[in-house]
Order: sequence, then C-alpha cells, then structure tokens
Amino acid sequence: VIARIDPPGLQARIQAAKAQTDYARIALQRNQRLLRDGVVAVATVDSSRVALQQAIATSRALQAEQSDQSLVAPFAGSIDYLVAPGAVVTAGAPIARLSGRGQPWVESLVPPQTAFHLTVGSPVHLQAGPWQGIGRIRSIGSSARQSGLVSVVI
Repeated sequence: VIARIDPPGLQARIQAAKAQTDYARIALQRNQRLLRDGVVAVATVDSSRVALQQAIATSRALQAEQSDQSLVAPFAGSIDYLVAPGAVVTAGAPIARLSGRGQPWVESLVPPQTAFHLTVGSPVHLQAGPWQGIGRIRSIGSSARQSGLVSVVI
C-alpha cells in the first residue's frame, strides 16, 4: 500500500450507518414483540424489516467505498514519498515515487550511530564477497528494529 485516501466525512458516515443499522435492528425486534402481543400490525413489522435491510445495504456500501480508498503499488520496490503523511493534495498531484522495477536494491541493517550520519541520496560503496558496486541511499529507517539495527535501503 502506497497511500490511503481519507475522503472527508467518510468515517462519520460509516459510524452513522452503523448506528442506524443498530437502531433498525432494535426497532424490528421491538415491533416483532409488539406484533406477538397484538399491539402493532404486520405492515409495521414489514416496514421495520425493510428499514433494517436498507440500513445494512448503506453500511455495506460505505464499507466497500472505504476499502476502495487504498493505492497499491503495481510491483515491489522502494517508495520515496513526495508529501508528508496526512497532507491534503489535489487530484493528479504526485504523492510518491516508486522505484525498483528493473533496478536492484539492497536493504542494509546498520547501528543507529551509523544511521545518524547517513543522508538520503548519498552514494555508498557496496561489497558482497568478490562483488563490488556503488549505490545511492533511497531511505533510512526512523527507528531501530528489535535487533537494535536501523534499516537503510540502497
């Protein structure tokens, strides 16, 4: 997942739909009891049943809309975010750059003291056995993992 889109008011509409569904379910149960006691007509119970079905459908539609709000990368790679998390952007504005397709990348784990001195975009020398190469730092983790090391993607 590259980004999640948070349309204004969607969470509030989902919560309202859930509350409406709960209310419609309680109203149907109440009207079914009243029907057994002979206090309300069958049409009232039928109306309550329809209201519950409509509330459930609205809730499901909003849940589906929420699940469609994720932007997923078409391939695995490295992400360089161009905007800060939580920023509001206009339609069509670039939010991230995905690299890695056809480009090799390496994840290196370094001590926090070393990570503190690294900067994104800096060239680094890579060596694995007899192989040697040069790469550029694409991202630096913001905190140490459980092992006490910081992830650096080159």
